[in-house]
Amino acid sequence: MSEPVEAAEPEGPYAVELQHERTALAWERTAFSILAVGVVLARFAAFEHQGLLVAAGLAVLVGGATLVAWTQVTYQLRGHALRRGEDVAHPAAARTIGLACTVTCALCAAAGLWSLR
Repeated sequence: MSEPVEAAEPEGPYAVELQHERTALAWERTAFSILAVGVVLARFAAFEHQGLLVAAGLAVLVGGATLVAWTQVTYQLRGHALRRGEDVAHPAAARTIGLACTVTCALCAAAGLWSLR
């Protein structure tokens, strides 16, 4: 009877060594999308003279910029940890950022509804 053949480690863009880079790029795309939403919100609110929405747009911009900086710092820290063979799982980070985005969206929606009064 033949022995089971183990699956070969994927090469190219699906290699395990590139998982860290793919994750960092995904966070960067998310951060730049948040920055774009903040710019659009702030510009629209400025043209409509809605001070509260301008503040909300600026808050979203600050949040996006913070996420870009956080992504760079964690990329470096986790890269070093991976090279040392340490575990780099951080499930609380996704929950924390998801909660922050949800709260920010709720506050922006509330500011938008309040400005319609």
